[in-house]
Amino acid sequence: AWIGVRHTRFDFERQLDHGYFNPLSFEVTQVTARVAWRPDGPDGRWDVVAGVAVGREHARPDGSKPARDGSVRVGWRLDQATRIEARAQRFSSLTTSAGFARTTFGVNLEREW
Repeated sequence: AWIGVRHTRFDFERQLDHGYFNPLSFEVTQVTARVAWRPDGPDGRWDVVAGVAVGREHARPDGSKPARDGSVRVGWRLDQATRIEARAQRFSSLTTSAGFARTTFGVNLEREW
C-alpha cells in the first residue's frame, strides 16, 4: 500500500472561452492511496491495483470544489514478454451547481522485444 500527495497547477495568459473548461489558473491538491495485490504470489501472472485520490481544486474563475478520483487496474502476463491490462477510472469535481465528471475504460497490450 502507498499513501501520498499529488499537486497540479497551471496558468494561462488569457481565457479563450470556446465553450470548454479554460480557466486563467487551476490548482488541485489531493491525498492519494494505492494498494496492489498479486493473487498468485509475487511471480504470478495476475496483478490488481486500486487507487483513490481526494482533495480540492481551485480554478479562477470558477471557484473551489471537491475533486475525487478512483481507479482499478487488472493485469495478466501472457508470457515472459507480453502483458495485457484492463483499467477503469472515475474522476469527479461535481457539485450541485457546477463541475465535471468522466469515466474512462481502457485496455493496454505491452510487448517487450
